[in-house]
Amino acid sequence: MSTDETNVHFEEKTQSVRLNPNDNAALQRVIEANDEFGNASDAIRQLIRRADDRADPEGGPALRTGREEPDDDELATAWDVLKRLTNGGGGWLRTEQAKVMLAQKCGVSKNLVYGTLLRPLSKRGYIKMQTDATGRQSGVFVRR
Repeated sequence: MSTDETNVHFEEKTQSVRLNPNDNAALQRVIEANDEFGNASDAIRQLIRRADDRADPEGGPALRTGREEPDDDELATAWDVLKRLTNGGGGWLRTEQAKVMLAQKCGVSKNLVYGTLLRPLSKRGYIKMQTDATGRQSGVFVRR
């Protein structure tokens, strides 16, 4: 298996980036970015920067920028409700408060909110479920 290679320079150090030609999705992103940035090296640099900008510093799923709504209409509505409750995202709500509001606004039983809305949003990186150090308070951090 061969790989295409490009060199990326960081403060007089050269890092080698290998791209597996069998990864069609990655190749397609590089080709599309290549059209935007003019050459493969710049395209790869920009793709790395974009991925790094969305990366969760705690190693979770990539952060969402707010420009990308969830594909599922019900999840998009739920995320919109949570963003409104936190003034555009970037805020924290108690889990119980989030469940009550989502049940009302999305027409889902409060008992089903966690499994049908909160857990999928968390797995996709739109929100982060948190518990305080004592384990008494759980909350939802809504990402922008």
